[in-house]
Amino acid sequence: MQNARNFIRAYALAYPSLIDLGARTAINYGVSGVPETFFIDREGIVRSVDRGGLTTAPLSEGLRRIEINWP
Repeated sequence: MQNARNFIRAYALAYPSLIDLGARTAINYGVSGVPETFFIDREGIVRSVDRGGLTTAPLSEGLRRIEINWP
């Protein structure tokens, strides 16, 4: 777990991260591989999933779907 904390700190990640012991969260969200990005709105509803390497266009679209403005 310390390695994950170090990574989050080193890259100043601003989004929520978790250690998924037992893979319960991954199973609940239907994670099928890495990398995957889930865009979850304020109510906890998954609005979009991007499977694969994330580029600017799908990032912008995913953020738009959860109503977050991004340059």
